[in-house]
Amino acid sequence: MARGKNINLYIKDGISKCTIKNWIGMVYTVPRTLIDVGKPIDNLNRSGVYLLLGTTEDAEEAVYIGQADIRKNEKGVLYRILEPHKSIDYWTESIIFTTVDNSLGATELNYLEFRLHEIALIADRCKVTNGGSPHKGSLPEEKEDEMEDFIDFIRLVVKALGRKVFEPVVNRVPESSIKDQIFHSKGNKATALAKLTDDGIVVLKGSRLAEGITKSAPKQVNRLRTQYEDSIDRSFTLMKDIRFSSPSAAAGFVGGSSLNGNDYWVTDDGISLGQYLTEEPVTK
Repeated sequence: MARGKNINLYIKDGISKCTIKNWIGMVYTVPRTLIDVGKPIDNLNRSGVYLLLGTTEDAEEAVYIGQADIRKNEKGVLYRILEPHKSIDYWTESIIFTTVDNSLGATELNYLEFRLHEIALIADRCKVTNGGSPHKGSLPEEKEDEMEDFIDFIRLVVKALGRKVFEPVVNRVPESSIKDQIFHSKGNKATALAKLTDDGIVVLKGSRLAEGITKSAPKQVNRLRTQYEDSIDRSFTLMKDIRFSSPSAAAGFVGGSSLNGNDYWVTDDGISLGQYLTEEPVTK
């Protein structure tokens, strides 16, 4: 059985600081509007890695991943965030990772930035707005393992804070092992599969969408089809998993019309999502 972790959260003047016992890391969340409040915090003038989180004009969740060493003026990661970022001007919150002993040097920073960028791309939760892939650098094998442990703690804290930048949209497991947790689209205009997650519903890669959109479809249906058009091939088949905040949004996107998600998604046994969520679980 996996052991739990005790995450300590300290909040002052709107800025959060997270620590874990026996971990040298520190994680700060600093809203963009409170950047000036963070300037006197010594820990934020150390070397570190950071995330800039926000939403694009197309309503896509997005992230920029960067790093900064201490400069000659003794300013560190917070002051790097204050500098212009050409590929992201919409960010509303920063998450900053540093250490209690200021032990992250240039090679460690390069590795952390590279790996976090890689993990975020694989997770495909947010649009990663870095202009290119960061440079990995060269670390001894034992140091890479040390940094991977550091990354495990980063992911743990970021997830605990409710920011799932590094978590896959849906964990891929064989359908036979989850059975009723997979839902099918109802009707013959689309053939889609979906899976519930703890923060919405995911329409799975390989699902085929209805080709047409009805005139009475909500504006949201057209917006979502436009937003994800690069993930739909010529046969109207999804090329990646896509997460939606509600079953009805997912149903409208798939079916191309105004649909009730609780009725539209059904199990192999014909049980609707609405029934599935309200029925008492059966114990054997």
